[in-house]
Amino acid sequence: LKDGEWIEQRDMMGKTFLIKDSIPNLEWKITGETRMIGQYQAIKATAVKNNNELDFSAFRRRGRNNSSDDKKEEKVAEKASQIEVVAWFTPQIPVQHGPAEYAGLPGLILEVNSGKTTLLCSKIVVNPEDKEEIKPATKGKETNEEEYNVLFNEKMKEMSERFGRGGRGGGGGRGRG
Repeated sequence: LKDGEWIEQRDMMGKTFLIKDSIPNLEWKITGETRMIGQYQAIKATAVKNNNELDFSAFRRRGRNNSSDDKKEEKVAEKASQIEVVAWFTPQIPVQHGPAEYAGLPGLILEVNSGKTTLLCSKIVVNPEDKEEIKPATKGKETNEEEYNVLFNEKMKEMSERFGRGGRGGGGGRGRG
């Protein structure tokens, strides 16, 4: 957090990648709405974020009405370019941390709702006796999230073309006899 970046190690088709990118700086709006999460008074904040190209939780279904009543309603998957993020934070723990890439509120983020994804804090240990050192991942081909997403999409397209025809990729290992 002090460097304003996140690091994640991901494996794709047998290759390891080390993704380093900056933590998004969301423009939070604190609503003043409150509720209890566990023993902590939490305050609601909202922000709008651009969707990550590979964030499948951002897809939504929309219906398309047909003029004929006897046709079934067709469902189409579309991806919103932006989604609202709702976070609940507690100023009782005055750190600007949260799960995943969420940070920047005047207290620990205990819950985040982003698209169809909910991240919920299940346990808090303040000043533990046995401190655990968190070490960032270090192995893999270094890249940023945008470059990784482009590469991932290229590989998915390759696989679709290779295995999409007939579902077996040219025989699938079984001979015809």
